[in-house]
Amino acid sequence: MAAELRRIRLKYSEDPESTLLSDISSTGPDTILPGELVVGIDAGSEAIYTVNNNGDAVVIPSIASRTNNITGETRIKNIVSLTAAEYTALTVKDAATLYIVL
Repeated sequence: MAAELRRIRLKYSEDPESTLLSDISSTGPDTILPGELVVGIDAGSEAIYTVNNNGDAVVIPSIASRTNNITGETRIKNIVSLTAAEYTALTVKDAATLYIVL
């Protein structure tokens, strides 16, 4: 089975993580579907969230914390979604930015 990314929803939230998890769960006011992602920013920390097949909100574990032993690593500091034309028009691409072309 091929993985399918349905869509990415970017959400800025100053709410605590527990509130964000409650909001995106199957019973929350901002329900998302399995395969959808939410980027949450709370008091200077970032995390990526989704829901499982039961509709329970979960935090996707940090990949950066697992790469500390890789020489020459670049940690992702920004996530940006843009069109192919916008991406092509960038004169400088930041190695610490994950570009998602829609």
